[in-house]
Amino acid sequence: MKTRMILLVLLLAIALPAFSSELIDLDVKDADIRQTLEKIARKASINIIVSPKVTGKLTCRVTKMDARELIEFIARTNGLEIEERGNIIAVIQGELPGKKPRVEVISLQNANSAEVAKIIQNIKRDKKVRVTHDERTNRLILVYDE
Repeated sequence: MKTRMILLVLLLAIALPAFSSELIDLDVKDADIRQTLEKIARKASINIIVSPKVTGKLTCRVTKMDARELIEFIARTNGLEIEERGNIIAVIQGELPGKKPRVEVISLQNANSAEVAKIIQNIKRDKKVRVTHDERTNRLILVYDE
């Protein structure tokens, strides 16, 4: 029993840094997207590289949001791609200029996000809509092109 407990503690110590991130607040209007991404990363001590091709303005107001998740949402809603290598996040220009992906995040309270995502996958007709979920926050994530 003691060995199991020690093994569990060691596994948690290894796994937690990859998933934990600081909760931050952000309120910007027509801010430079590159500077905003770098500001978020600095606040949360996240290593980030933003491609010089990433340009644009951002208006955003969020409170108590996971910094990594916020970086990902900002990137996706602005047609940018995220690549993670080791402990570095790279934000690069998306491959399909002109098509802007839209991301909708739906928080669930009385249902399991994994189960709801599976049900939606089974009944959806539009193959252009991607449905996923975040088990940690129990949110559905819908991504589609505008």
